[in-house]
Amino acid sequence: MGGVRRLYLIIIIAAVALIGLSFGVFEYTSTPSFCKSCHNMKPYYESWKASKHKEVNCLKCHFEPGFGSYIKGKISTGLTDVVNYVTGTYKKRKPHAEIRDESCLREGCHGREALETKRIQFKGITFIHQPHFTRSDSGLRLRCTSCHSHTAQKAHFSVEERTCFLCHFPKGEVKEPVSACTSCHGEPKGIVKVGGEEINHGELLSSGASCTQCHTSIVEGNGDVP
Repeated sequence: MGGVRRLYLIIIIAAVALIGLSFGVFEYTSTPSFCKSCHNMKPYYESWKASKHKEVNCLKCHFEPGFGSYIKGKISTGLTDVVNYVTGTYKKRKPHAEIRDESCLREGCHGREALETKRIQFKGITFIHQPHFTRSDSGLRLRCTSCHSHTAQKAHFSVEERTCFLCHFPKGEVKEPVSACTSCHGEPKGIVKVGGEEINHGELLSSGASCTQCHTSIVEGNGDVP
């Protein structure tokens, strides 16, 4: 009996040690410092460090919420990354991550209700998320990463002006703006002098005048008055 008990004890100790080791491995491989251990991930790590998300763990964004999604991500995504790295696939193409809206809008991060009502100033433009959640003028449903992508930016998930232009200033035959000018720019305040003339935009808009009556090049061009 003593031998059997000793065997059971060894099995229990081994199981506890294995569980503890597995937990430690899972925790360590979930840290940003582990992510940058692969040389091909260093540019992405550096851009993360330079971004507003630098205090957010990588997996908070790259895995969907929930313990099940965490385990699924560690197994499927983790194994895929290992295979691609070992086989040298990453030498032929850049790593690609698909970030789901559920990750961005999870509790404690970017709440959807707060985003829909908050006005953001972006390079002189008043931006509201709400219409971008619901509208699909191009036939495509916008997602968070439709604008907050990682293509050439130096900071993770920052937005570039050229991303806005894809919809608001498309190339081709489209000559009408996606939205009203004042929904982004607001009404110009004060008196503006153009060619010696004093222009009061408030009076013009109140009279029913359209922005395009003066600013003819609004989709293609710089929007100046000819």
